[in-house]
Amino acid sequence: MTASNYKNRKTQWSREAEKLDTLVRSISIPFQDGFVWLSKEEGMAKDRVFRRTKTPKFMFEYPIGSKKQSVTSPGQIMRMNIPKRVDFAANVITKPEKRELRDFGPIYYAEILRQVGSDVRVVGNKEIVLKCGTNAYRTDIKWVYQDYYQVSSVVVSSYKNDQCVYLVVHPSSLANHENFERIVESLTFE
Repeated sequence: MTASNYKNRKTQWSREAEKLDTLVRSISIPFQDGFVWLSKEEGMAKDRVFRRTKTPKFMFEYPIGSKKQSVTSPGQIMRMNIPKRVDFAANVITKPEKRELRDFGPIYYAEILRQVGSDVRVVGNKEIVLKCGTNAYRTDIKWVYQDYYQVSSVVVSSYKNDQCVYLVVHPSSLANHENFERIVESLTFE
């Protein structure tokens, strides 16, 4: 390689490195206007807080570094993930008829998981009180996704205005579970 060729390649590499740096900076800066899925009223995520202004109005907190994902099911109004493949989502559906709140997670939501996974086991279901004073249930479910991935889902559900609001987080069995429970347990109605 001649000195001239080396100089030209070095200049080209420098330009490519500069382009790469610009790209990395552009995606590492949080989106200033927030993330919207269906509409701003259905909910918007900004500054580590997801807020819904449509009835039932609620909010919850999520960790820094969370990325927007497409919604994947009816009633899902937002979905995000955190590095290490931890997904979480908020859902608003019509309150299931003749379904007590205590049965929502272990019966209704566990059945949803059976449609996409196997070995679904409810390992906990307890009444909790949200910071806003609203009664809710927390349901812990262990299951297997795609016959391989061990998942420990946590669902917090509450009935409000004839609707069911539920947040769910799906950390793998290898993730630090306690760090992600905070997402669903931060649910607050406004």
